[in-house]
Amino acid sequence: MLERIDNPAIVEEAQDVEIAQDVTLHTVTLSHEDRAGRMALYVHGSGTAGNHTIVSRPSRWLIDRRLYDTIIMPDRRGCGASSPWTWEPTIRDQAQDMKALLDALGVEGALDVLGLSTGGPIALTLAHLDDRVHLVALISSSPTLKQIAGPWSWLIAIGLVPAVMKLMYRWEIGKAEPKYIDYDFMYDWENPTRRERWERFREVLRHSPEERLNSVMYEFNATLDPANAEIPEDVRLDIPVLQVIGTEDETWGSEMPERYRERFPNLRRRLVPGADHGDALTRSDEFHAAFAEMLKAERENPRLIELEVELLQQ
Repeated sequence: MLERIDNPAIVEEAQDVEIAQDVTLHTVTLSHEDRAGRMALYVHGSGTAGNHTIVSRPSRWLIDRRLYDTIIMPDRRGCGASSPWTWEPTIRDQAQDMKALLDALGVEGALDVLGLSTGGPIALTLAHLDDRVHLVALISSSPTLKQIAGPWSWLIAIGLVPAVMKLMYRWEIGKAEPKYIDYDFMYDWENPTRRERWERFREVLRHSPEERLNSVMYEFNATLDPANAEIPEDVRLDIPVLQVIGTEDETWGSEMPERYRERFPNLRRRLVPGADHGDALTRSDEFHAAFAEMLKAERENPRLIELEVELLQQ
């Protein structure tokens, strides 16, 4: 369980940032009032009902541990209090949103981009588009969903999964009073079953405004589109890419396909034993401690990192 950080020196600023005509991203920035310099953008996952609060506790933890001084946490478009989608977005579309946000905020100089789950491919693609990004972290994430096989892939291919999910969304969304969901409770949730996670997701949907249905379905359908199930082919990065993923991750898989090792020559990985996808929150202390260890090593002794990458590629 990741500890809650109540450091009064960490201040929070919320704003709605216009990134295009009639498009705003609700954005919360955490900053240490006595430090400046090391900055990160943390892109959350849980596309159909998520928001920045999914990554707020680990962001505070990272600042408290002096790994960053400022962390920007947007609600991705279609999520939280940001503008809805009006088409099915690609990974590149979402990465371009993040670049436009950094431009609108006036961010200059180097920063790291962390991506939780769906935020990971967005972070990788953003790094390809924006040379301000000097490091990418994939937390319970991967460049591709295509390695997931079995009955789910067949059900998706014949259209059954989208049809069932759309019926469920139409049935559940907007059935309760609309409210902004704070996901912090998930970090204190001990050993939830997948059924319990599913029931909680349904509850979140019920509090989502009914007018968000089309936006939710646009992103859901885009996620299931085979052409949009991995990062664009032209994304190749020489900067460090740090991945922390569970050995039992049922969403992304725990392996890194060889073609991505070639496209990310400075890739390093840590596996969290026995962890599935949801454990990125319920066992967030393990995931973020592993990331912190890799990040410190990257900053303190780059030559050791080069040797580790060489061993990984052998």
